[in-house]
Amino acid sequence: MKIIIPLLPPTWNHMYGRTKTGQIYLTERATAFKMFLGWKAKLQNINFGKKDCRIDIVFKIRDHRKHDPDNMLKITLDSLKKVIIDDDSQFIHGSWTIEKGHTDKTIINIEEIEKG
Repeated sequence: MKIIIPLLPPTWNHMYGRTKTGQIYLTERATAFKMFLGWKAKLQNINFGKKDCRIDIVFKIRDHRKHDPDNMLKITLDSLKKVIIDDDSQFIHGSWTIEKGHTDKTIINIEEIEKG
Protein backbone atom coordinates (compact mmCIF):
# COMPACT_ATOMS: atom_id res chain seq x y z
CA MET A 1 0.00 0.00 0.00
CA LYS A 2 1.27 3.46 -0.85
CA ILE A 3 0.33 6.72 0.81
CA ILE A 4 1.50 10.01 -0.69
CA ILE A 5 0.89 13.31 1.04
CA PRO A 6 1.97 16.73 -0.28
CA LEU A 7 3.74 17.85 2.88
CA LEU A 8 6.52 16.97 5.26
CA PRO A 9 6.13 16.08 8.91
CA PRO A 10 7.25 18.73 11.38
CA THR A 11 10.58 18.16 13.05
CA TRP A 12 10.87 17.51 16.77
CA ASN A 13 11.46 21.21 17.44
CA HIS A 14 8.14 22.09 15.78
CA MET A 15 6.16 19.11 17.07
CA TYR A 16 5.64 20.13 20.69
CA GLY A 17 4.95 23.36 22.50
CA ARG A 18 4.82 24.28 26.15
CA THR A 19 2.19 26.32 27.96
CA LYS A 20 2.99 29.03 30.52
CA THR A 21 2.33 26.44 33.24
CA GLY A 22 4.81 24.00 31.68
CA GLN A 23 2.32 21.58 30.11
CA ILE A 24 3.51 20.01 26.87
CA TYR A 25 1.13 19.93 23.89
CA LEU A 26 1.17 18.91 20.23
CA THR A 27 1.47 22.00 18.01
CA GLU A 28 -1.13 22.89 15.38
CA ARG A 29 1.30 21.93 12.63
CA ALA A 30 1.92 18.50 14.17
CA THR A 31 -1.80 17.93 14.79
CA ALA A 32 -2.61 18.89 11.19
CA PHE A 33 0.03 16.47 9.84
CA LYS A 34 -1.26 13.59 12.00
CA MET A 35 -4.86 14.25 10.98
CA PHE A 36 -4.03 14.57 7.27
CA LEU A 37 -1.95 11.38 7.17
CA GLY A 38 -4.58 9.47 9.17
CA TRP A 39 -7.36 10.75 6.91
CA LYS A 40 -5.43 9.75 3.78
CA ALA A 41 -4.82 6.21 5.13
CA LYS A 42 -8.49 5.80 6.12
CA LEU A 43 -9.62 7.09 2.73
CA GLN A 44 -7.52 4.37 1.08
CA ASN A 45 -9.06 1.81 3.45
CA ILE A 46 -5.66 0.62 4.73
CA ASN A 47 -5.69 -1.44 7.92
CA PHE A 48 -3.16 -4.07 8.97
CA GLY A 49 -4.55 -4.60 12.48
CA LYS A 50 -2.03 -6.58 14.54
CA LYS A 51 0.03 -7.85 11.59
CA ASP A 52 3.76 -7.13 11.33
CA CYS A 53 4.69 -4.77 8.52
CA ARG A 54 7.56 -3.33 6.55
CA ILE A 55 7.51 0.44 6.07
CA ASP A 56 9.61 2.45 3.65
CA ILE A 57 9.40 6.22 3.80
CA VAL A 58 10.74 8.77 1.31
CA PHE A 59 10.82 12.42 2.33
CA LYS A 60 11.02 14.56 -0.84
CA ILE A 61 12.37 17.96 0.15
CA ARG A 62 12.45 21.01 -2.10
CA ASP A 63 15.00 23.13 -0.23
CA HIS A 64 18.69 22.58 0.31
CA ARG A 65 18.77 22.82 4.10
CA LYS A 66 19.91 19.81 6.08
CA HIS A 67 17.08 17.77 7.58
CA ASP A 68 17.25 15.21 10.35
CA PRO A 69 15.04 12.28 9.32
CA ASP A 70 14.95 10.89 12.87
CA ASN A 71 12.96 13.94 13.89
CA MET A 72 10.51 13.46 11.01
CA LEU A 73 10.10 9.70 11.54
CA LYS A 74 8.55 9.85 15.01
CA ILE A 75 5.43 11.78 14.10
CA THR A 76 5.07 9.89 10.82
CA LEU A 77 5.03 6.50 12.60
CA ASP A 78 2.89 7.82 15.48
CA SER A 79 0.37 9.16 12.95
CA LEU A 80 -0.20 5.65 11.59
CA LYS A 81 -0.72 4.11 15.03
CA LYS A 82 -4.37 3.29 15.78
CA VAL A 83 -5.23 4.16 12.16
CA ILE A 84 -3.70 1.37 10.06
CA ILE A 85 -1.88 -0.62 12.75
CA ASP A 86 -2.47 -1.19 16.44
CA ASP A 87 1.04 -0.25 17.58
CA ASP A 88 4.10 1.18 15.80
CA SER A 89 6.21 -1.70 17.14
CA GLN A 90 4.60 -3.73 14.33
CA PHE A 91 6.93 -1.99 11.86
CA ILE A 92 9.69 -4.57 12.21
CA HIS A 93 11.51 -3.79 8.95
CA GLY A 94 11.85 -0.57 7.05
CA SER A 95 13.88 2.25 5.66
CA TRP A 96 13.80 5.98 5.19
CA THR A 97 15.32 8.17 2.55
CA ILE A 98 15.64 11.91 1.98
CA GLU A 99 15.58 13.01 -1.65
CA LYS A 100 15.62 16.42 -3.28
CA GLY A 101 12.38 17.21 -5.10
CA HIS A 102 10.45 20.03 -6.73
CA THR A 103 7.84 20.03 -3.96
CA ASP A 104 7.71 18.79 -0.38
CA LYS A 105 6.18 15.33 -0.21
CA THR A 106 6.07 12.28 2.05
CA ILE A 107 5.76 8.88 0.35
CA ILE A 108 5.01 5.87 2.54
CA ASN A 109 5.02 2.25 1.33
CA ILE A 110 3.68 -0.36 3.74
CA GLU A 111 3.57 -4.12 3.21
CA GLU A 112 2.43 -6.96 5.42
CA ILE A 113 5.21 -9.36 6.38
CA GLU A 114 4.17 -12.93 5.81
CA LYS A 115 5.07 -15.23 8.70
CA GLY A 116 6.61 -18.59 8.10
